[in-house]
Amino acid sequence: MIKFVENFEPPGQLETPVLYMVFNRLDIVEKAFGQIRKAKPKKLYIAQDGPRPHVPDEKDKILKVREYILSNIDWDCEVKTLFREENLGINKAIPGAVDWFFENEEKGIILEEDIYMSLSGFWFLEKMLNKFKDDKDVWFVLAYNVIDIPYDYIKTDSFCAWGYATWKDKWMRIDFSHREDLSFLDEYFENKRIAKFNKAFFNHGKYLYDSKIWLEMVFNKAYSILPKTPLSVHLGWFNGTNMISDAFNENLFKYHSTVETLKDIDISLLEDYENLNPIRLYEIGEILAETHNIFAAIHSKKAENNIKNMLSKYNKIAIYGAGMLGYLLYATYDDLLNDKVCCFLDDNPQCDELFGKPVLKPENMPQDIELIVISPQSKAAYQNMKKKVSSKDVVWIEDLVF
Repeated sequence: MIKFVENFEPPGQLETPVLYMVFNRLDIVEKAFGQIRKAKPKKLYIAQDGPRPHVPDEKDKILKVREYILSNIDWDCEVKTLFREENLGINKAIPGAVDWFFENEEKGIILEEDIYMSLSGFWFLEKMLNKFKDDKDVWFVLAYNVIDIPYDYIKTDSFCAWGYATWKDKWMRIDFSHREDLSFLDEYFENKRIAKFNKAFFNHGKYLYDSKIWLEMVFNKAYSILPKTPLSVHLGWFNGTNMISDAFNENLFKYHSTVETLKDIDISLLEDYENLNPIRLYEIGEILAETHNIFAAIHSKKAENNIKNMLSKYNKIAIYGAGMLGYLLYATYDDLLNDKVCCFLDDNPQCDELFGKPVLKPENMPQDIELIVISPQSKAAYQNMKKKVSSKDVVWIEDLVF
């Protein structure tokens, strides 16, 4: 039974090793690391990517974060560090840090720089790590959830990197190389638009490491343990980082917790379920995200209806932007768009054609184009691109899908 508590009293030092992966945001680290200090893990691993050479003053910011953490480890613990001199980027630095962590440990809690844990969240992860260590199909324990579930925790097909725990043997089964055959997603998704979107997303190749973890879970029929209530907060949503961008609208804040709304739970009162049958939530989460995430909104029923309405009025259409969103829009609705989309437009074409359609500079588009769909999610980019094709009817992808 979930019982919320005002003041969670840790039962002692946290036994489970913690890996904290940081970069350059001192203000966020000061908040997030404060919770780690309260948990007092007996083993603390700190990993930090190196500075990007083209970013001014980044090395100084990185060193300030490093200094802050090392000077605020004020409890008795074993500390190991991995401080990189060169920048690897998120898709190499984070999996690499976890690999390094598991060179020394068999299980652990993994936290990125901007993840603020509730104090009880550490002990939830620890308890579930111990409970499910021998379940071969359970690969992760998660701290974050926004979907209502009927149990204290469930076994599900979701993955979220906003505070999680795993085991070395499960982590080592994740293949981060590109997977060519994605046909298994056709069987996995009930909603075939979502299936087409996800196949296009992973075929495109430009995705983050956490998306690849989820894909490998689906391929291997693996699951996560998910709590009924959120036990962590993503500080990046509220601190002006690149997570707050034109890819999201104001509905985002209806679904995601803040530090002020985060609650602790009584770990001792959690039900001890003997058998957990998997409950699939990923597709539900995708549909929920359609309200605030422009990527997910592409596969929404509203988007499909708007596209059908658009196609009833125009016969010759160009998609302006041959990048990620233009690619995903066409791939998700190729059955509808194939006969109407004549070409892609791009200010700096990286290829001659996409889906068998020519990729042209705006000044070279055919004169008989009737409508241009402008695909970048940035409003500034949309306004700039709109000026370049001012003689044509235009629609912004955000207006098309939201």
